[in-house]
Amino acid sequence: MSLGVARSIGSVPRLGAEHADLAWPRGQSARQLSVDALWIMFFFGASSVGFVTGIENTERFVWFPAYLAVLALLYRRHDEYLRLMGENAIFVSWALLACLSSLWSLAPGISLYQGLQLFFTIMFALVLLMRLSLQRIEQYLFIALLLTAAVSVVFTILFPDRAFFISGAWKGAFPHKNVFGSVMALLMLTGICLFLQGWRPLFTLSGVIAAAALLLLSRSGASIIAAAAAMAIVPLAMSFRKGPLTFTACVGLLIVATAGVLFLFEVTDNDLIQTALASVGKDDTLTGRTVLWDLGIEAFESRPWLGFGYKGYWEGFGTTASYLRFVIGADLWFFHNNFIEVAVAFGVIGPVLLLGGLIFALVRVVRAFAIDPRPVRLWPILVVVQTASLCMAENPLFTNHGFYQLLLVVAAGSASNGAIRRTETE
Repeated sequence: MSLGVARSIGSVPRLGAEHADLAWPRGQSARQLSVDALWIMFFFGASSVGFVTGIENTERFVWFPAYLAVLALLYRRHDEYLRLMGENAIFVSWALLACLSSLWSLAPGISLYQGLQLFFTIMFALVLLMRLSLQRIEQYLFIALLLTAAVSVVFTILFPDRAFFISGAWKGAFPHKNVFGSVMALLMLTGICLFLQGWRPLFTLSGVIAAAALLLLSRSGASIIAAAAAMAIVPLAMSFRKGPLTFTACVGLLIVATAGVLFLFEVTDNDLIQTALASVGKDDTLTGRTVLWDLGIEAFESRPWLGFGYKGYWEGFGTTASYLRFVIGADLWFFHNNFIEVAVAFGVIGPVLLLGGLIFALVRVVRAFAIDPRPVRLWPILVVVQTASLCMAENPLFTNHGFYQLLLVVAAGSASNGAIRRTETE
């Protein structure tokens, strides 16, 4: 693929470039392969796999160079930036709110500094949209995450005392089993889309199988549930490609199967929620999360209109954060629920903007797939569904240096009206 094509605006390349994407990396020059390697290194580092070095927050070493690239392109291609910012204004508003909250935050300096990082995180997602096709992003991401899986396996073999979490759950070369599990789930979902698209079927299928095995070994209930929610979309999407009759039949079978499962639980007098929690190793408190959420709701109720500011509750003085950590018995820095997190940070406007962004992204990516139902366009839907599911038990969004924050903007931005129009004309 020529450098000019690689830098084309939009998520869907021209027909010749699409064939080149399927052939990649065959036919690449040494210079092009070096550029490919840099992109893969970015995704590798941004995934937080650097815990293997023993240095915390190693992702910052790839994010700060990325921010310099944002500044360079902002100067040279500001018109394209403005257009993409307009198409994804709701995500940009998240960063602007974070910065603005420094005016009332209990930790104003940190709110402004990390709010600017959130802004640059979102802006770098726009760089990806400007530089790469959607399929090439998926390919880079798949290889990078496959490398994190390989590093985690090697690390676990060499340093088993550091690679396991509580009760034998794998965390590999990541800081926590939930981070490891979510990355393996993303690897699996990305590989499925590339496999269905026809890129290196044996290679991608092998990656999917390995990722699924490592996901189960992580014993991360939140990641497993999020992956299952996203996986449920795949048969529906594939049946949609076959036509309306097949799609309708698939939806009907899904409804019948759901009704049958609910009926079975009813007649056997079993609790569906309890069974589901037990299947992923969770108890009624979701491993203490319900206590954490109660404390978060109390914090929100103490400042419901403006909140504590971005990161203000965790970094400011005079909050109940220290008491919370004492009660939970862990050095926590977020509430393990994205909606509670933004409610505490920004008041009532926080959950409204978060929910609005998720709905906006979901509607956009589903519409794009309906117009162009290629498997490569299934990936944005899976990313949105997985991220939305993680929001209920983790904190993937409104996060500076956030891997899922980046990918959500890429997924939604790749399905903008402008990108769809370019698809129809190229």
